[in-house]
Amino acid sequence: MLHKPVRRPTLRRALKTAIDPRATITGSVEDEGPAVPLDTRVLLVEDNVFNQKVASRLLETLGCAVVVAENGQRALDMMVDRDFDLVLMDCQMPVMDGLEATRRIRQLPGPQGRVPVVAMTANVLGEHRDACLAAGMDDFASKPVNKKTLREIVTHWIREQQQEPVTS
Repeated sequence: MLHKPVRRPTLRRALKTAIDPRATITGSVEDEGPAVPLDTRVLLVEDNVFNQKVASRLLETLGCAVVVAENGQRALDMMVDRDFDLVLMDCQMPVMDGLEATRRIRQLPGPQGRVPVVAMTANVLGEHRDACLAAGMDDFASKPVNKKTLREIVTHWIREQQQEPVTS
């Protein structure tokens, strides 16, 4: 199985293996890190259109299904109607900021109220990180994020969810 976008070395290795599984493969292949479970549903809450496009594209290349909300209120509305595996939350947005949105998400009943929420913010001060965690966020990533960071965040929090015991 190959994940898009496919890089030339990865495709070359896959073709050589398909043609002759005993072939010795030469050349370096970029370590892509742990695989993100396919169809991981991510709610990206971000007001900046450029950041929406960049983060969405990176998440999609990891195999995630991405839905974008432009502010915390819209994210909260979506959380009521849909199930997500992870929320990536900007902190400073119009209408409702990420801290307030997270507080309200934590008040939702059932699995929606327990979905992991990760702050994505340019503010890297310790006090801001503490405020995010106090609001109920599970993790913190500073902007700009890259593919490697997103892969680590998504795989970590999806694994955490899979290990949680189911309670009724």
